[in-house]
Amino acid sequence: MKDVDLFDSSSYRAWKFWQKQLISIGMMLLLCAVVYFFKIPNPNMILISCLVVTTALFGWHEGVSSAAVMFLYSMFFFSTDNTMVQYTPLNLQKLAVVFIGEVLVLIFVGRLKNAHDATVAKLRELNEMLTDDNKILAEASMADQLTGLRNRYALRRDYASYSGRDLNVMMMDADDFKHFNDDYSHDVGDYVLMEIGTNLTKVFGAESCYRYGGDEFLVISTLSLDEFRARIEKLKKLMSDVKLDGKDFPVPISGGFVYGHCQTPSDLRNMIHEADLELYAAKAAGKRRFRSKPFLRMAT
Repeated sequence: MKDVDLFDSSSYRAWKFWQKQLISIGMMLLLCAVVYFFKIPNPNMILISCLVVTTALFGWHEGVSSAAVMFLYSMFFFSTDNTMVQYTPLNLQKLAVVFIGEVLVLIFVGRLKNAHDATVAKLRELNEMLTDDNKILAEASMADQLTGLRNRYALRRDYASYSGRDLNVMMMDADDFKHFNDDYSHDVGDYVLMEIGTNLTKVFGAESCYRYGGDEFLVISTLSLDEFRARIEKLKKLMSDVKLDGKDFPVPISGGFVYGHCQTPSDLRNMIHEADLELYAAKAAGKRRFRSKPFLRMAT
């Protein structure tokens, strides 16, 4: 069933319209009653003030209703013996002045109200655009421009979300990455990095992968240990099947990871450090391999 926005429905808008009409008319009727019972000799200035207020608050539609009440009271007030039928020439002039005053108030205050509403609507629109732009900028600042993976700024933001969870934390890179830049070109080196980023996303999901720096990549996963090892094998297969200009272009990779319970953000920092050490150990052992060990958190 399609959701209906109550605040955008025609019935709600109609209810708000009549609510403002009743408030405007009620304010003017109340003020008319006050000036009548207190026998105020020249009530026009008081009533015109109420007309200005209702028009400024609600708009010229409500101002017209308020003006109608005011004009009817003025007919009563200026008519002979309050008959609303007979008027002296002087009182007819006064009634005409009231009418002209009401028209001028409605025109000028109504225009100011419309201009105010248009400005507020424009500011609201600009604010929404600014909010959207800020979200886009925030997302852009959290993403690596080359690979599209999350970057270290995003990692800093995400630290707390990993606390209290069982994690696999892996550091990995391309073996002899300098060789791709020196023997082929930096464009090829960028291509290799993009392929790593693409395949990491395929295997572990974009929410788990970060470009840590240079050709180093970080994966933080909540998968079971067996499933995580299986995903690493899948990643190695994908990297061995990389092609460049239609030709086989395998990219050898190495990595190290630790697995265990991450209780605090400090634990995650230690896990990343230990995973980095495992990566270096894999390099020292001949590359093209992944090493792992359990994480033993230090007692506090």
